Amino acid sequence: MFYERHSLRDASEHDACDGEWVQSYRQVSRGSYRASFELMTVGDAVISRERIAPSVAQETRSPAGKLSFIFPITAQGGWRVNGHHEMGTMVALRQGETELMTVVGEESDLISLTLPVEAIGLSTGGSSVRSRTRSPADEALGDWLSCLLGFGALEGRPSADLERVLPDLLAERFLDFWAAFDEHSKRLTSRRASLDLFRRVERHIADDPGEPVTLASLACHLGVPLERLRSAFLDAVGMPPSLWLRLARLDGARRELLDTRSSPGGVSEIAMRWGFFHLGRFSGMYRTHYGETPVETLKRLDRPCARPATLGSR
Repeated sequence: MFYERHSLRDASEHDACDGEWVQSYRQVSRGSYRASFELMTVGDAVISRERIAPSVAQETRSPAGKLSFIFPITAQGGWRVNGHHEMGTMVALRQGETELMTVVGEESDLISLTLPVEAIGLSTGGSSVRSRTRSPADEALGDWLSCLLGFGALEGRPSADLERVLPDLLAERFLDFWAAFDEHSKRLTSRRASLDLFRRVERHIADDPGEPVTLASLACHLGVPLERLRSAFLDAVGMPPSLWLRLARLDGARRELLDTRSSPGGVSEIAMRWGFFHLGRFSGMYRTHYGETPVETLKRLDRPCARPATLGSR
């Protein structure tokens, strides 16, 4: 995992910020140029965020063989993309090598996540640019990416547990985002085959209940594409595997909190062991699901509550 941040004083300095993209920036509005660019690499994934004070014109070519989630947060006057004016809240997907001419309004803020097609098990090819209205799930993904960048800025290198599971967690979240662009795609498995595949997942998790499981590791272990695994979960339990696995991790964390025989540990340590790296969100999800906070669970069992980790305090 690698993090860097640059403060930029001229549009030309933007051109070389992300080596995988071919890009050219030109300042459009008057005034001094103030901008920042953050970049974090997590395995094959690249998270970036750029904030630019003046209006700029951008010519960009995305890298071949990659998928990019584009999350515009704000810009005065919106974005004009290849002649189309975008004013509302939207997200975009750039697939493969695509070229865009974009004019961005003042005080812009944009987050992106780029992954190789192979990293998320997709078999799609070709190049395309698509956009749609932003959903609550998109908002959550953008907020999570922002939190990860903030963690990189404050903490530098993450714990071994975080570095081990984060690439797969990013791939899971990206797969859900990608699937929302193709809601009418035909199903890849029959109902019976879907149930059989879901039961194989359950058996695999039951074999090692203390080990947090990610969607990518499951697909690799079972020898099936990620999109087939997702379709099977929707058939079998009516929810995407990322949500089901999140609930499974939540259940594992609760069981550890409730188990007086387990090794002592505070909420933050247990949450991170089960793949939750934002303690505030974990506590909120836990309370919504179980009607009490993790700390209340420990107090009810008279177990010690360690001081929250730095990550959870944000």
